Amino acid sequence: MLNSKILFATTTRNPSRKFVKSIEKIYDIGMKFSQFKILIIESDSSEKYHAYLNNFLGNENIKIIKLGNLKSQIENGELRTARIAFARNKYLEYLNESEEYQTYDYLMIFDSDGISNLISFNQIVEAININEDWSAQFPNQLIFYYDIYALRSENWVEENYKITREKYLSNGFSPKQAILKSLSNKIIHIKKNNGLIPVRSAFGGFGIYKISRIGNSKYLGVKNGNSECEHISFNSEINKNYPGTLFINPKLISGTGFPDKTFRSKILMKIIPSFIFNFLYKIFKEK
Repeated sequence: MLNSKILFATTTRNPSRKFVKSIEKIYDIGMKFSQFKILIIESDSSEKYHAYLNNFLGNENIKIIKLGNLKSQIENGELRTARIAFARNKYLEYLNESEEYQTYDYLMIFDSDGISNLISFNQIVEAININEDWSAQFPNQLIFYYDIYALRSENWVEENYKITREKYLSNGFSPKQAILKSLSNKIIHIKKNNGLIPVRSAFGGFGIYKISRIGNSKYLGVKNGNSECEHISFNSEINKNYPGTLFINPKLISGTGFPDKTFRSKILMKIIPSFIFNFLYKIFKEK
């Protein structure tokens, strides 16, 4: 047992059997800490999916907060990132308002859709105990590091890939070339024995944070009226207050990174002939 307290938090929409397995896995990990809680923030689910949430009702270590239909409740509710940011800020509210949670050491945010099925207690312990000053750590994947949308790291991904893609397009690159350069080629294999990779933001299925360093950081899912990954604002604020202390830990493995998150953006992009891809892109882009 690790003599530390950890708060796990996740958001869910239309939870499924994968959700149940994810929560059970996190629960088993939590049992090996001296104290733990799991916060589940649900929103926008169809009624038939609530049965999966009900598996955990009455468990004193699990708190479920149902937010209802956020599309009609919040500003920019039509945008998925705005809804997710709102839901994630709910568990930050509980963290900040609870005297109990303020005594906890770590916050682990995780996706509950089965994407982080390889995470283990031993990996988390090794990460927590690394000989490095850290505020947050994010996982690697076995085959391809996939989460480019949440990533900001010097000389790798420095802005929203959609912005980069449009820059390439405006400079005369074909759609396939633009997407390869802005997205597909950024999805790379990271060896497990590599050193820590400094980032301004990342995710990749989960993040482990020192609660003492979260401060007043908030999630924002909209920038200039457009969708933006909600992790960018949250992580960037922590990085501003504790620069150089956010890392991708290559030894910390969340999942395979293939095929669920990388097949279309990495593999299909490589094998579809350019003339076919560019033709289809033009058709669907115009629609």
